[in-house]
Amino acid sequence: MRLEYVGTDITELSLRKDIPDDAEIELQTNTNYTVYFSEDGDSCYGEFNVEIISQHDPSMLSINYCSKSYFNIYDAYFGEEGDIERQIHMEVFNRIFPMCNETLRQFTSMAGVPNISLLEMNMSDMDIVTEAAPQFSM
Repeated sequence: MRLEYVGTDITELSLRKDIPDDAEIELQTNTNYTVYFSEDGDSCYGEFNVEIISQHDPSMLSINYCSKSYFNIYDAYFGEEGDIERQIHMEVFNRIFPMCNETLRQFTSMAGVPNISLLEMNMSDMDIVTEAAPQFSM
């Protein structure tokens, strides 16, 4: 199985900041990552959503990021076990995570909120659920 990166659309990148000078804030990070496959199985996209908020007062800081990264799929044989879907899910994540993280880091730094970055995530350690999802075509 081989994946070919096609491109990424950043569908949301927003920041709201109203932090008083003397305030210390604790951040809460919520992430969601899903892979959608084309009907013919020749392509997919990984959708990555991140929300970072001030844990005690979200009006002080709110950062939202959403992207869709597109891939062509070659030499993949989809079976009933879902193993290839799991493998693609992990590989797409491992390819797009560094870009998403760096985009967030640079964006927040330019907005005056330094040192915002996602913790490293090892997709192979996570439970991956494969199920029927909305189909698309590229």
